[in-house]
Amino acid sequence: MTVEIAKWIIKPVIESFNRQKQFVADASHELKTPIAVIMANAEALEKEPEEKKWLNNIKSEADRMNELVTSLLDLAKLEEGKDKEIQQEENLSKIVEMSVLTFESLMYENKIELEYDIQKDINIKCNSSQIKQLVAILIDNAIKHSETNGKISIA
Repeated sequence: MTVEIAKWIIKPVIESFNRQKQFVADASHELKTPIAVIMANAEALEKEPEEKKWLNNIKSEADRMNELVTSLLDLAKLEEGKDKEIQQEENLSKIVEMSVLTFESLMYENKIELEYDIQKDINIKCNSSQIKQLVAILIDNAIKHSETNGKISIA
């Protein structure tokens, strides 16, 4: 009986620890993507210093890393039950377009063609930070699993 009570008492601690381990693994994956894009942009700048769009991509990815850190903090608040998910009307078409632009240099470096056909002004009620994160994961995975001279279609 005492062993069962001890297992019952420790079960939430074990579950919390497992969630934390999974979170750290996911966060590590999320932080690697912007760093790869930043590095590719920096390499492109070294080759063609007159190209200002690469600088914009670097800034965008640095902002994205900042959002990821904010998400980490938000998750910590969620664990404590102190946060409510914030959803508002967002333009999904713009979110996807901006996400694609941040990966442009990585696709260029890997000689991957982009086929992009998204309907304009698709509005949804969402947490824009989470949607940006999801789209970035999908694009990053598409790049990683595409061959050189391959093509990615977003429609």
